[in-house]
Amino acid sequence: MKEKHWYITSAYPKKEGTASDFYLDNLEFFKSFGFKTVNTLKHGHLVMILKEIFLLFRIPNKTTIITTWPGYPRQLLVLNGLSNKLRFNLFSFFKKYKRWRYIIIPIDLPLQQFSYRLRQKTIIKQGNLERSIFNCADGFLCAGVELERYFKENYPSKEAFRFDMYDQILPEYSLNDRNKANKKKIAIIGNLSRMTDELFNLPKHEEIQYIFLGPNGEKIARSNRKDFIYLGVLFGTELVRELAECNFGLIIYSHFHEKYVSRAIVGKLTSYVYTSLPVICLSKYKSMSELVIRLDIGLVINDLSEINVILALPQEKYRLWMVNCINERRKILTGGHYKEALQKLGIELA
Repeated sequence: MKEKHWYITSAYPKKEGTASDFYLDNLEFFKSFGFKTVNTLKHGHLVMILKEIFLLFRIPNKTTIITTWPGYPRQLLVLNGLSNKLRFNLFSFFKKYKRWRYIIIPIDLPLQQFSYRLRQKTIIKQGNLERSIFNCADGFLCAGVELERYFKENYPSKEAFRFDMYDQILPEYSLNDRNKANKKKIAIIGNLSRMTDELFNLPKHEEIQYIFLGPNGEKIARSNRKDFIYLGVLFGTELVRELAECNFGLIIYSHFHEKYVSRAIVGKLTSYVYTSLPVICLSKYKSMSELVIRLDIGLVINDLSEINVILALPQEKYRLWMVNCINERRKILTGGHYKEALQKLGIELA
């Protein structure tokens, strides 16, 4: 029987950074759903080019192809060369010729994320390249309400379906590790260079500690704040164990990234929810604050100075948030958020 559904991405075979890796985890989830899965970058860039050309002939007619963005076909914003454009044009031709249904999961929108440091001429040029790929697609699976709104408004002729958060594959942990001390521990994970200008606005309180996990934490390590604890870059079980010992997970970004983060559902939110950490989210992060309120999995604040309200939080409310996180955790473990999105696309799962 011909394979009807393919999931294709480009990802280095080793996970980098904190928490999980969207691209590698997605390969596992979609394989469990009955998809034919391909990582074009598994054996290096040279093999990737050959594999991508081979796939054009290998993928059957009338197949549904789902890819991540950035991913496959080549991302023009990063590799803007003749070879790259040719490969994208070949994909577009074969898509039309073989009548593929092409769906993009926009994990990242690099142009929005880094536009603050690009010249206007570059933004216009890159924006045209980005639209060429999005216009090639038949639809989008969007994490969060704002990303769904963005694609519905900018690509009204395409399908756009929402899911709540990116599922991840993370180690098991014990809730018995939850911190019960008087001091509340707030976890902050991710690339710390993307939040440096905001970190020192975190309010000081003798009953609150901030636990930082991720790369580029030199400024935190050198700070004189006793409530800042930098644990460096942790992976797998070590990371999950440290998160499970905290009381909350904070989402915070530099003001340079506010436009981008307003639409995004970032991976750290899934990592917090997976470890049953109620989330603290700023209201200006519109997609995530909407999700935190709708699922009732944490606290939405307007300013960092409001963090201290966690000290007067009723235990019943905190326990409710934990229970709601645990319920979402069951979906995260099985790729449940992706499953719901694929069912909206009318795809039968294995």
